[in-house]
Amino acid sequence: MFKLNTKKNVFLLAFVCVLFISLIIVTSIKIRGNLVSQTTSPTTSSKEETTMKEAISIAYTKVKELSPDAKLAKIISTDARVEPSAESGANGTRAVWNVTFTDTKSNAEYNIFVSCGKAEVFEDKNKVVRKAISDSDIKIDSTDAIKIAKEQKELKPGIPNKDFAIGYHFNIYYAPLNGAASDKLIMQVIGISPNGNFAHVNIDASNGNIIDSSEKTYDENGKAIWTPF
Repeated sequence: MFKLNTKKNVFLLAFVCVLFISLIIVTSIKIRGNLVSQTTSPTTSSKEETTMKEAISIAYTKVKELSPDAKLAKIISTDARVEPSAESGANGTRAVWNVTFTDTKSNAEYNIFVSCGKAEVFEDKNKVVRKAISDSDIKIDSTDAIKIAKEQKELKPGIPNKDFAIGYHFNIYYAPLNGAASDKLIMQVIGISPNGNFAHVNIDASNGNIIDSSEKTYDENGKAIWTPF
């Protein structure tokens, strides 16, 4: 009768058990990795940054649910909700925008937050009606404005824990200009001047030409003065 080697059998059994457990662990890690990948993908996409024009389009979709007659009145990027860095806005995109709409029929103003590519109503109450911005007047985007401000005026980004505004910010609004028959639509890029001061560059939104650029300085009495640079 054939006699089994007990020690060899025990060793073989132990080896098979270890191999089986290892296989279970590897399989578990792979499954867990796939699950993590699936759950984190939406988070990555939710951190999407948008240009000014993209943010306007997203906000329009939301505000039309509230008022079909709402028109764009103002848009400005903000440091709210998402922690910014000195790189924020460097390519003309930001994670968060505050878009204001006006409705001349109901005298209502709607503020829409576009945060990481998604829109939500931030505020909705009666206010003084603002002048509506004609979409056709916006010929450039924030991606164009940042190139103009950096290349022609050497505008720098705001630094965290040092400057008031972090990275580069963008704003658009109508403003009166000397000698102009009507208000000019201005796309403003906010940052730091080459001299290290808080500054902005005002660009004609219809053609991309720089209208002016100013930096904030102070006189001997501590009064703020805006001077060209």
